[in-house]
Order: sequence, then structure tokens, then C-alpha cells
Amino acid sequence: MSDIGKQLAQLREKLTTEEERAQLEMEISGAERGIEKYRASLLKTHGHGGPQRDTSLTDTEPGRRIFIDLMQSLVRPMEDARAEALEGIPNAGRGVRPKWWWMIIQVPADKLAFLSIKAALNIRMTDKTSGRKATNLCIEIGSAVKMQTEYERWLEVCNEMDAVPNAAKLMMQRAKNMNPRQWSSWRRKIDEIQTLSWSREEKIHIGAKLLDVLIEHGGGYFELQYVQIGGKTERQVFLTDLCRQMIEDTSSFLEVNSPVLRPMLVKPRSWFWSVKDECYHGGYLRTPVDFIRGGIYKHTADLHNPMSQETLDACDRVGSVWYQINRKAFDLLLTSRQQPTSLFKNIPDSDPIPLPARKSDDEWDSMTKVERAEHKYERVKVHKQNSRDFSKRESALRKINIAKELMDSRYQRFCFPQKIDTRTRLYPIPPDLNPQGDSVARGLLEFALSEPIGPRGLFWMKVKLANSYGEDKLTFEDMQTWVDSHYDLICDSVDDPVDGERFWATAEKELEFYAAAVEFVAATRTDNPEMYQSYQPCHQDGSNNGLQILSLLGRDETGARLTNCSDDPQRYDIYQTTADIVAQLVSQDAAAGDEVAMRWAGEIDRKVCKRACMTTPYGVTPRGIQDQLIEDGFTENLAGGRLENARYLRDHLMTALEQTVVASRPIMTWFQEIAAALAAVDRPLRWRTPAKSLVQQSYWSITHSDVRTVMGSYYLWSQHEGGGLDRRKQVLGSSPNVIHSVDASLLQMVVNELYERGIHSFSTIHDSFAVHYRHVDELRDVIRQVAFEMFRENWLEDGFYRYVQNNSPIELPPPPPQGDFDVRKVLNAPYFFS
Repeated sequence: MSDIGKQLAQLREKLTTEEERAQLEMEISGAERGIEKYRASLLKTHGHGGPQRDTSLTDTEPGRRIFIDLMQSLVRPMEDARAEALEGIPNAGRGVRPKWWWMIIQVPADKLAFLSIKAALNIRMTDKTSGRKATNLCIEIGSAVKMQTEYERWLEVCNEMDAVPNAAKLMMQRAKNMNPRQWSSWRRKIDEIQTLSWSREEKIHIGAKLLDVLIEHGGGYFELQYVQIGGKTERQVFLTDLCRQMIEDTSSFLEVNSPVLRPMLVKPRSWFWSVKDECYHGGYLRTPVDFIRGGIYKHTADLHNPMSQETLDACDRVGSVWYQINRKAFDLLLTSRQQPTSLFKNIPDSDPIPLPARKSDDEWDSMTKVERAEHKYERVKVHKQNSRDFSKRESALRKINIAKELMDSRYQRFCFPQKIDTRTRLYPIPPDLNPQGDSVARGLLEFALSEPIGPRGLFWMKVKLANSYGEDKLTFEDMQTWVDSHYDLICDSVDDPVDGERFWATAEKELEFYAAAVEFVAATRTDNPEMYQSYQPCHQDGSNNGLQILSLLGRDETGARLTNCSDDPQRYDIYQTTADIVAQLVSQDAAAGDEVAMRWAGEIDRKVCKRACMTTPYGVTPRGIQDQLIEDGFTENLAGGRLENARYLRDHLMTALEQTVVASRPIMTWFQEIAAALAAVDRPLRWRTPAKSLVQQSYWSITHSDVRTVMGSYYLWSQHEGGGLDRRKQVLGSSPNVIHSVDASLLQMVVNELYERGIHSFSTIHDSFAVHYRHVDELRDVIRQVAFEMFRENWLEDGFYRYVQNNSPIELPPPPPQGDFDVRKVLNAPYFFS
């Protein structure tokens, strides 16, 4: 029996509960469930005549009908490709055999077809177009085939101990000449394919072959196009309208629309460093996942056991929280799908916005250069909006599919195993439907364990309703008044969400507001609201957490007050404060006759200034602020040129930020100076976080390799330490990466303290925490206490600088001096997190 077979067999014997066995089956079953339904759809029982092929499929849902048609067109070409490999390996004589030959023979043809379709539908669209990057898709298909290969081998060893692999049996049947030496070579190669890790290059080879079959024989459901992105040409795979129809048919519920990595039915394995394998193990029972999330640049993932036990504990504890699907929220989503138009503004309708008509040659010739550029811009803008709308709709449908699968399963509670990024921020491994998802995802999820809301439960219920509606800048007292004044409309939203006033649909976060309203109305209608059993998480969010951290690090009195770190009872809004300063500067210029200022007069509000404020602690450049103003549409309805208008307001935003965030700039500049000095001697920036984990920023030079496949060449990019560090990226990345590592430490320390206090149901999103209503006051105390402990000393000097300098071959500049803010004030800050 191979190692993989022994491991799986032993693991299954160790599992004692039904949930654990079900979890293992879910992880390793691969394409089994989808293939079973596909085969069942092709067979129909007619009386005593037994099963017969049903070719009409007239009684099948549209989505499944398209899926079956697509599968039927792909299975035969997949069989032909496998036959080519099975024939070629034993009979091709001397020479190098295509790498995909060895991989394609491990998995049956219908499963290869299913895995290819599933990968094509689940790979995320690019930021710029509605296509999927072909390179990413090849790797995704290759990874799926690898997982299915392990499962096929496990089936063999479970059914027949020390069995000859099926692939070897098939080759033996086709071999024209065979000797013991050949047999030994084949068997060794097959064992390697089935048990060893596949490189990205190997995954691309098998993925490219299957993608080639998918494009050529996929019945026109998938198209390969060359797209210009940032001045470079790349291949992308696009879905045709029929394929999109298959995705949007929620009634057929196709497993092909669900991601491979799902929520777990049992608590994840604890993460630990394996001395033998020199990597972290944990999470899923069997499915391997890289614990430290990265991309081309490895950063922290290049280090040896960099995570502290505090970080690992927090990751395990967040990943072990039980969730379930909120059925009322799910039902409202399905009801919306049945309406002529979507009830949710966050889930756009399926009809795309018509593109502006193309100009005739005569019209084009008569246009000025500016008019041509404007026409192109309008077409690109509509095209991007249609791509964004389709992406939102596709994302919502994936969430609906996953939620339905979880509700239909025997075990209806589940966990979200976590991994971390290179700054130690926590992320759920399952995509789409998770607690860090959008408003639809968070509205669908609730804690699986209920608790009574307690004496202050109604108070915090009202806060959540106001926050999710969009009234998040009111004081807590004003939030109570706001909810009381809208009580009848809130009740109507719960009692008649579709045909009533639909007050919930006017909320900023519609589904979250509706889910909170359902429990709030139910609690108010009970005789003893304090004992009402709630499943809802109640969030407390930081007030621009990046600026809060910079203000506390620098003891900045002004920044701390404006980001609600002080004990001032007033609730401050730094976005509005910045907007007021910008509006005053614009007004002064307009009064002096400045033409651009007059265009902006009366147009400045907190929304215009919010993104610049949010991204300042993460190193946004003046050019970045300018681009944000254009991308977010704030220059759309102004006279004059977009670029001219954006440049003007950018300069005033920079001036206003210097007045509102006093200590942030010097600290950010200092981080950049440290990174630049180290990069000059080719030393990565490395530091210990407040949670004692080791973090590294190392933007090494990038090199690419040319992988030649059946679909032509693919470039694989990878870091090249021998080429030195990219100084510019080291400088630009330093401030955001350090700040993110600090907010990650705050989260980890808060989670661990909550757990030690017996609070085990919590939800986290970087700078946001959620617990049951009865625990909100305690959560707020814990956040403030942990923040005080983190910032009471000078971490910049005693933590960050000391470690970096002690491990540096050169003298580094000392940190900037701190201000006079008393960090003890954070202990009584009412709106620090709110």
C-alpha cells in the first residue's frame, strides 16, 4: 500500500464520530457527488425495462440541462486524451513523454470533465475584465486533478490492499512489448504522481491540456481571448451567456458551482510547526493548505517557524467557532431571485447596461481628440460596471449555493478554518461564504449556539440596527432614538419583507439589517426580552483603525481625539473633519475666482474624503489619491477635465490630512527610511509583532520561467533572491505592512483574552469584533484593555526599532519623538470600537 493510502486508511480508522467521518468524506470525495448526479440525470427508469438514457431532458432545470449538455460534449474528448496517454506511455519508445500523460491517466474521463468545468466556474474574475486568467485556471485545474488522484488511489487501497494501480493495469493491457524493467519504471512513476507534491509547473501542464479540451470541445460555453492588461497581453477565459445561465440557475443547485474548500463539519486541527516537514500543519483533516497565505513574494513564509503560540492559538480559536445559516435571511434571498428585479441593490439584475453606440467612421473623423477620449472612457466605464455587476451577482449565487448545501446536509453547524497572511492577519480558508465576506455573506451567517441577550441586549440590538442601516456616526443614545422612531417600519420589514414598505431594502447593509431586525422584533414581543435567545453576532468596529494605531504609536493628541482613542464623550468623525477643512479651502479659492474650485464648491462631503483618510496609514501616494477620486466617480459630473479636477482636490486633501493626522506622516516616513536603508544592503525588513510573531517583508526581484504546454507557453513568475531586493516596493510596502501586523496582534490578543474569559463565540474581520449581545460590554472592555497594554510602552523604540537594529549590519535612524497623549485615556474611550 502506498504512503497516501496508508495515511488515509489510518486516519479514517482513528475518526470516532459521524461528523469526523463525514468531514473526511467531504474533503476527499472530490468530484464524486457531482458525477453521481450527472450519471443519475442521464439514466431514467421506465417500468421494468431498467435504466435507459434520457436524451430529451425536458423535465430538467435549465442550469442542469446546460451542465449535462456540456458534460456530454467533454467526456468523449477526455477519454480520447486519456487513451492517447495510455497508448503513448508504454509504446512511445525512447524520449521524453509529455508531462500531462502521467497525470491524466490517474482520473476517469467524466471526473476530469467535471473538475475542469468546476475550476472554470469557480476561479475569480480579474479586476479589469470579466475573464478568468488562463494561467490561474490551469493551476486550479491541476490542483483539482491532484486532489482527485489521491482520492482515486485511496479507493484502490481501501478496496484491495497492495493493489496494482488502475493506471498501471490499463497500460499493461495496451503495451505491445513489456519487460520487468519497464514495469518497475512505470510503477515507480505512478507512485510518484500519486503520492508526491506537484509543482506549479506540473499543475500547469495537466491544467493546460484539460483547458485545451474544455475550450475546443466545450460546445461554445467557454472562450479563450487575448486581453490587454496594463500594456501587456494575457490570455483569459470568458464564459458565454449560456454558461452564465447555468451559474444563475439556483434551482438546479450544481455541485460544480461550489468551491472545493468548504466550511468544516468538525473543529479544525490545531496549527503546529512540523520539524520534519519544515512547514505548518493543521486546518482540514486531509486537505493540505498553506498556512501562511502568500503569492509570488514569500515574505514571512520564507522564515523558519515564525509564528508565536499566541498567534497560533488565536487562529485555532477563531477557526473553531460554530456557525449556521440564518434561514429567514436565506429565504429572503431566494424570494428576491424569483422577483422580476432584484430586491437587493448589492445584487444587481442580470440585464447588462447597454454600451454607448459605436461611432461611424464619419462621426469618428469629425471628433476632436478630447471627444474621442471621452467616448472611449464612457464605453470602458459601462463595460467595467457590467463586469462588476456580473461579479457581484456571481458571488451572491455562489453564496446561495453553499448555504443551500450546508442547510441540506445532515450536520447543519460548521466552522471556518483560518490561515494567516504574511503580516499575520487572519483569513477564513473557505471562499465566498464566510464571516469576512460582504454584507450578503454576513447576513446569511449567525452563531450556531444561542445565548440570552441579557439586560443590555436591546440596547446593543438597536446599535446594530442603526450601524447596519447606515446611521453609524450617531451617538449610542441617538441610535436608540432612531430605532424607536422607526420601530413600526422595522416591524413591517420583518412581518412583510416583500409586499410591505421594504424599509430593510433602504439599509446600507440590507441582509444584515433584516437579520438583526428579525431577532429585535421577536425580542420586543416577548414578555421578558432579557431571556430572548439570540444567534446574531454584534460587531464593534474600529474608527479608522490604521490611523488609530498610528496615533497611539506616536502619542498624537489630535489624531487620538479625532479617531476616538480619547475619553472625550463626543463621537468624532475624522472623515467629516477632513471634509470640513477641504470644503473651507475650496471655498476660499472659489471666492478668489479659481475656476476649478468653483466646480468643486458645494460638492465636498465625507464620502469624497473617506477613502483618502482610510488609505493614508497604508501608504497611499498623492497619485493614488488622485486616481481614487476619478475611479470613485467624484469627478464625473463636474465641468472641465477629470484629471484637472482630481489633481486640484488631491492637493487640498493632502493639506487637510496634515492637519488631522499630525503624527502619522513622520512615523510612516521613518518606516520607509528603515526599509530603504536595509534594502540598500539587500536585507529584508524583519520585525517582531506585539503578539511575538516574526514578520518579514522581502520584495525580491522577480524572474519568470517559460512553461511550454499543449496550449503554448505560459509564464510562471517567482521571486529571485539572487537578483536583490526591489527598493521601491520595500519602501512603499513598509508602513502598511507594519501597521497591519500591529492590528493583527491586537485581534489575536483580544481573541485569546475573550477565550480565557469563557467567551467562545466570536467573529473577527481584522479591525472588527463580534460577540453575542450579552457580551458586547465585556468585549469593549477587553479591546480597550488590550490596546492599553500594547501601547502603554514605546513599541516603536522598544519593540520594532530594537529588534530591527539588533539584526541590522548598519546603523539605522531612530524613531521620531512621541507626542503628549496619555494612553490611559483609551481605557475610557466610548467610541474607540463601536
